[in-house]
Amino acid sequence: MDSARQLGEMLGKHGLTLVFGGGSVGLMGALFEGAQSAGARTVGITTRQFVELEQVHPDCDEMVVMESLAERKQALIEHGDAIIVMPGGLGTYEEFFDAFVGRVLGHHAKPVSLVNVKGALSTLVQLIEEGIKNKFISGGVKQYLLVNDTPEESLKAIMTHKGHTVDPSLMVPSGDWDK
Repeated sequence: MDSARQLGEMLGKHGLTLVFGGGSVGLMGALFEGAQSAGARTVGITTRQFVELEQVHPDCDEMVVMESLAERKQALIEHGDAIIVMPGGLGTYEEFFDAFVGRVLGHHAKPVSLVNVKGALSTLVQLIEEGIKNKFISGGVKQYLLVNDTPEESLKAIMTHKGHTVDPSLMVPSGDWDK
């Protein structure tokens, strides 16, 4: 919770806008609180279902309501300048992979960073590394996945990698299954 709040505060201090899932509970709520306290503009992107379940933060500067999770995911990627992923549930993993694969394939040039707070995302990173080791994933993807332990390191990494382009042909696995 402290790391989420800290990330929100840093966004505000840097004059950045928080584009997030619009949630009012858990890490999303803490992220929002930190951003709002530091004066960041906040844009929540959610689904009608989450609105009906009263899971959205009522104090966002802007709330975009989509019909489906797929539309929400696309809108999150389109509205943001970078993707910062903190520990979360299944939806977080799905959103991460969609954004990361989009980055790897050159569908967008937005940096993707994992904030690996207390190693909470180490297993996810290990999964990708195993895919590389077993030649299902190109080793080239590692240069486009920024993994940091703190929100501060993550924000610095995305600012450094902003605008870096990807050559999608370098991102396909080798296909050399005999070795």
